[in-house]
Amino acid sequence: LTNEELQLCHFHVCIPANPEYSSLNLAAAVQTLCYEIRMGFLAQETFPEVEQEYPLSDDLERFYVHLEKTLADTGFIVKNHPGVVMTKLRRLVNRARPESSELNILRGILSAIDKKNQS
Repeated sequence: LTNEELQLCHFHVCIPANPEYSSLNLAAAVQTLCYEIRMGFLAQETFPEVEQEYPLSDDLERFYVHLEKTLADTGFIVKNHPGVVMTKLRRLVNRARPESSELNILRGILSAIDKKNQS
């Protein structure tokens, strides 16, 4: 994957593979990862409860666009050159795995900042 594609990923993983091969094709990587996830799930003694509603990746992308615009408008980052700041913020939000309602709160905060900056 390219660096840009890797930034869109919510998690990065290491796949148990033969160290003599530097990479796997996508189909082999997906198959191996699915197998490992399934084996880990079956090894659990208790199964997870139904989770809360989480935002779709499109919702997260809209949030990141809004966040980047607001940060650029406030002068925190340079417009069109977000650099490492946006990459680190993406990782932070992805690690936190906000629920849809939590993401809406963050969007509300950004909207309030936008409104304040316009006045």
